[in-house]
Amino acid sequence: MPKNTIKKVGKRVVTVSDSGAAETLTLGHAYLAPGHGPSARGPPPGAIYISATQVCQRYGGLSDMWLHRMLARDPSFPRPTYFGKRRFFRIDELIAWERASALKASHRKTGRPRKTIAATGDSATA
Repeated sequence: MPKNTIKKVGKRVVTVSDSGAAETLTLGHAYLAPGHGPSARGPPPGAIYISATQVCQRYGGLSDMWLHRMLARDPSFPRPTYFGKRRFFRIDELIAWERASALKASHRKTGRPRKTIAATGDSATA
């Protein structure tokens, strides 16, 4: 198994080497660098990986425990790539998972119709 390496280039820019191919990754938080990191605008343009924190923000500010449970319970959820101790997810895999899960949800059966209780004629009629 090839080793993942990470090399810091600037304050929030790192070069990531994954099995021989080097890629540039921009890190940051919304409060540090506007337009970068977890925000409603999404990841920086040209980004390939996003951090676990950014994944949680992408799905509505959910907790890290939600992400841990998704990795444990849903085998179709994209697996992270580890650079050191940090987890990064490929954006294209997350988008593919979103589309597949939306398609599964649209094809779900709604189940058996519930029985309705008929209205009783207890009320006084005029």
